[in-house]
Amino acid sequence: MPFADITKAQLSSEYSVITDTSASLQSIAQTGDATLKVTADTINYLVSNLSQAEAKPVLLSTGSNYYKLGDYADGKVSAELVRIVEPTTSEGK
Repeated sequence: MPFADITKAQLSSEYSVITDTSASLQSIAQTGDATLKVTADTINYLVSNLSQAEAKPVLLSTGSNYYKLGDYADGKVSAELVRIVEPTTSEGK
């Protein structure tokens, strides 16, 4: 997975955002692929969210970074690092 680039508007409208300040980064690649160790509450939220038909993708805030959560096993979640970007316009000056 590459880095996920999203705008602040997308952050609030297109994703479910949860906070887990106890989450710890286990590994990260230059591409933005990461593995996080998270709390049971975070995994329960992720599982519950996945079972909903109209669920939004889940972003995890660690307090300093955002990660888009993926699959989980043994208390660890695959993720990708999210970069918050400003939208650009293609209109001329």
